[in-house]
Amino acid sequence: MTKKVIGILFFLFLSLVLITGVSAQSVIKGMSANGSTGLNSTPTARIGWENTKLGVDLGYKFTGTSHIPAVNVSFLRAAEAGFAVDIQTGAATTADFLLTGKYQFYRSGNAALAAGGNVQFVNGAIAGQIYMVSTNQSDFFSWPANTTMVLGTTFPNFFTGFPIDFSMGFELSLLPSVFMDIVHLLVDFANYSYSVAPAGTISAARGILNAGIRINPIQNANFKFNIDLAGTDLLDTSRGFMLGVTFGFAPL
Repeated sequence: MTKKVIGILFFLFLSLVLITGVSAQSVIKGMSANGSTGLNSTPTARIGWENTKLGVDLGYKFTGTSHIPAVNVSFLRAAEAGFAVDIQTGAATTADFLLTGKYQFYRSGNAALAAGGNVQFVNGAIAGQIYMVSTNQSDFFSWPANTTMVLGTTFPNFFTGFPIDFSMGFELSLLPSVFMDIVHLLVDFANYSYSVAPAGTISAARGILNAGIRINPIQNANFKFNIDLAGTDLLDTSRGFMLGVTFGFAPL
């Protein structure tokens, strides 16, 4: 409980600092662990492709005990739908199926709001999540940043033990004058995970702190290639890691 409180207070403070900053325009639209556009395990209010009629993202995550290939399709410049398979290789190999969706109903200037959800077919059971998410662009000591807050619920909630899902996270462009907006820091804190039956050391039912970097070596209006390197569940002794890549293109 103490770790949860410390984490929540830290992110509340950080979000207040970022929101009061100067406007910025920097964001890397990569995949979260379940295939939706987001941070490490937290979705954002951004869509994978917001300036084209159609965009396709292909992603892959590896946690040491899990392989998660995913595809995400953006359309209408405001919506996305995705599908991921969580292949866990423990004592026995299992495959969970994750369907995700998001609709961005507001975007103006540096702010965006979206509603989303997912359906999870895990261990012979079905679970789901619905949420509202806001993302705000700002500056943190002149470094472009994005702050995200998520509020939702997982049903049935006996999977996680909490009636309310809450997460906060931020994306910060590291030394933009040096790295040319190629390297971003990603941090998120949540009381839920990408799945009700997550892989390895990633907890499903308590405070989770994930932190890492997202590298964007190709900056092109119609193509994307991102590399993610993250530590997972960092406040717990069973902390682990997650590696990922996202490749995307906009045919229309």
